[in-house]
Amino acid sequence: MTFRQDAAVPLRFNGPAMLRGIAVADGLAVIPPGGAERGTEVEVLDLPWSAIATEQLSYADQTRHADQAHRTPQAGHRTPQASHRKDRAAGHGDGEDISPEEGPA
Repeated sequence: MTFRQDAAVPLRFNGPAMLRGIAVADGLAVIPPGGAERGTEVEVLDLPWSAIATEQLSYADQTRHADQAHRTPQAGHRTPQASHRKDRAAGHGDGEDISPEEGPA
């Protein structure tokens, strides 16, 4: 799933393209067995490469970080970690359920 306008939105990748979907995803939504109705709050696991879980660095910061990578680690250096959050799935008011077997339409 990805975040759009402060809502979690399912991606449309399935089957062989699922890895492509994970590569562009901001997180993984934990959908209970049997699915969830649109708008139901579900747990979202942030992915380590998502913009939300990692700090966005400017080009100057990236260059400085690359230079520091060749030196010894500094105290206070923080490693990004995935967080566990609950987000509301994007609702369209159509009453359509999200099935774990079918995925989004």
